[in-house]
Amino acid sequence: MPQQWLSKQIQHRRTVYHRLELWNVLIFRALSEHIRRTAIHEKGTFCGRFQLWTILICRAMSRNICHKIDRKGVANDQFQLLGILICGVISDYIIGTKNGPFKNLPEDVQRIVLSKLALKEMCRGRMVEDFAIKFDFDSVLVDHLNNWVRFAVASRTKFPALDLVPTYLGGRNDRYIFPLELLDKGSISRLQKIQVSFVSLQPSTQFSGFPNLRKLDLNLVHINGKDLQEILSNCCKLEWLRIVRCHPYDELKANSPLPCLVYLNVAYSEVTNIAFHAEKLATFEYKGIPVPIDLSKSLKLESADIHFSGDTLEHAIGALASGLINVQNLTFNTSCRPPEMPKLDG
Repeated sequence: MPQQWLSKQIQHRRTVYHRLELWNVLIFRALSEHIRRTAIHEKGTFCGRFQLWTILICRAMSRNICHKIDRKGVANDQFQLLGILICGVISDYIIGTKNGPFKNLPEDVQRIVLSKLALKEMCRGRMVEDFAIKFDFDSVLVDHLNNWVRFAVASRTKFPALDLVPTYLGGRNDRYIFPLELLDKGSISRLQKIQVSFVSLQPSTQFSGFPNLRKLDLNLVHINGKDLQEILSNCCKLEWLRIVRCHPYDELKANSPLPCLVYLNVAYSEVTNIAFHAEKLATFEYKGIPVPIDLSKSLKLESADIHFSGDTLEHAIGALASGLINVQNLTFNTSCRPPEMPKLDG
């Protein structure tokens, strides 16, 4: 009698397991079909909540499999099949997503998911043209940032961007020291656009610049005047230059002509004067205290937008007297102090 009862219990459990397996198959088939239809009819866009539920369900099922393996030491055929289904659905999900599997997830969830992946699982291709990092800088993250830079170099990146500006600056003076020493000759020659914020650039004496760089965007960057001049002097193909809230406390110039430069923007940066030999320069924008500006060799200068602040009008006009003689359209704004009135005796 006990043996018959035991046989019935075993048979009952097998029936339950088979039903559960059928439900699992149906659930994952339904998820896969939903993803496929969404990809076709909504052009690759996905509902963030649905994505999150898919990941959580797959995670739960995976843990269930691991639990079964731990208890029995080996996974039975049914759970192996379930594992294959899970992997298949996730694979279909990733491949079917036009803009990446996590693009529409909440930003905090994206960070958690991506932080758990190894560098080799960020990218399956041999080359990453655009590479961008954006978060509030903290000194404890330096090693991680260095690893990302190594990955960018190994991936032959052409357009790196590091936006590390904290939400609240609060007088912070620390910066991420960009490891220029990690760039070899090949990676330096591949770079065409660089955008960095809240970093420190300290090139060595052996650094020879970026020969193929076309766009340079510096924001809240620590760099002295000599190093900045050296970098700009070795960017002969530079077409677009923006310098915002950088304080070299020196001349802003290049030691050699910039024959390809067509756009120049300098804003809220402490420089003593601006002087470039850029014959093709078409647009110049400046915001800050009045400083001497010499763009007299820019024969094709179409427009200049100047906003001076913090000085007298006479000084402001004097700073522009001879440096913008070729400009076709000049917009000049000033919030300077009024001139001092002479005191009357008696």
